[in-house]
Amino acid sequence: MSTVDDIHKALNSVLVRIKSNALKVLAREVRESINKNFESSGRPVRWKVSKRVQKHGGKTLIKSGDLMRLINIVIDESSSSVKVGSTLPYARIHHEGGQIHRKPGTVKLRTTRSGATRFAGGRHKKTREVSHAGYVITIPPRPFFVVPEEDYPRIVRNIQAAIKV
Repeated sequence: MSTVDDIHKALNSVLVRIKSNALKVLAREVRESINKNFESSGRPVRWKVSKRVQKHGGKTLIKSGDLMRLINIVIDESSSSVKVGSTLPYARIHHEGGQIHRKPGTVKLRTTRSGATRFAGGRHKKTREVSHAGYVITIPPRPFFVVPEEDYPRIVRNIQAAIKV
């Protein structure tokens, strides 16, 4: 015979499964929204086009794909939340914008076979040192850790579909 405690345990078990499923769907949908932000070069407002894209084509904030690919999404069941971040040191400044202040110094440069100038690494033999004055690099904000309102209906629909018991 079932007791009130049995009913309580059964209900709690169902609630835990519902919450867990909902948070998993939310995490997946947040990742999907962030990926769409990169593919659309900003949503709902497009990002300022980077100088690299103006010169060589491609998409702003997608060069190697690391920034888009290495986004951490963590489900925190205790607070019923999904936390989003990145361990990449440059993720924050690209998201929020800001300035990088470079101190005066020297850099090693090399020339490629095609005649282009590139920064030289330790393995390059034919290099030249060039002195430079300090300068400031200004990076405009390009918020990619956002879930635009246009995604809310899809997210709600998918969570509702996932928690049907």
